[in-house]
Amino acid sequence: MMTTDREFSLLRDGTRDLVFTGQQIGYSSSRRLRSERWLELWIYRTTRPQDRYVLAGLGGTTLDGEVDRHWAKMLRTPAEVLRQLVRVDVKGQEYLTITAEDVLSDAAKTDPEFSQALLDWYESARP
Repeated sequence: MMTTDREFSLLRDGTRDLVFTGQQIGYSSSRRLRSERWLELWIYRTTRPQDRYVLAGLGGTTLDGEVDRHWAKMLRTPAEVLRQLVRVDVKGQEYLTITAEDVLSDAAKTDPEFSQALLDWYESARP
């Protein structure tokens, strides 16, 4: 299935919007019914600038006194996108959250380089 490129303008807190042309290739959300806080993640493949990826996120909230947080970052490779999503637990062990795994797996359906990046990371992250 061929997807048409379109222009995106992504809100980023504290700086100008990130504008590019491309396609959304991944999405995941941790939001559940009655969630007070959640994370949404998007991955885009750009055509302008050419051959880049954008990782974007929303930290959402419904709590009084809190505001949603928006961020987006342009990266060169699927491996760089994955590295942005890696977290480290209190024992120093690296891991991916379920939301991060889901967005990367969704992107891998369209771009096989994400499949390879995930495989490489899982092989290197083994204790």
